[in-house]
Amino acid sequence: MNFPAARFLALTFCATLVAVVVGAFIDPACNRLILRTAGHPGTSSGAPAYVDLEPPFVVMMSDQHDWRYLELRISVRVAGDDAVAAVTHHESAIEASLLNLLYGRDYRLLQAPGAMEAMRLECLREAQRLLLRETGAPTIEDLYFKEAFFQ
Repeated sequence: MNFPAARFLALTFCATLVAVVVGAFIDPACNRLILRTAGHPGTSSGAPAYVDLEPPFVVMMSDQHDWRYLELRISVRVAGDDAVAAVTHHESAIEASLLNLLYGRDYRLLQAPGAMEAMRLECLREAQRLLLRETGAPTIEDLYFKEAFFQ
């Protein structure tokens, strides 16, 4: 077996192993990547799952007499299939609420140490508040900024 073929097979094996261990799969109901902890495929027993809010958020931020843009990729951690379904069902309302929360913030203030973490926690509280109002439970356990890009 030549080197490129062996390397390809090794990479394929590693990728398959990672997918099995992490439990990544595409939810056929919404064509979205949902990551589960190993050993809990498709149960509603409260197993942690991660749901990506797509597409990325693009928010205008003020910078003295100009505007800047912030692009955020956000993922939320929930427990169980019922929570995944609730987040997916209310995704548009979550996105609108977070966009309203973030729009027009002062760009310079986000440069301070700990500012992004404070904004992340504020987004988490807003998403939990919205889902509590809509479903009767906060549903979202945590919210993550997977990627932040300022322009």
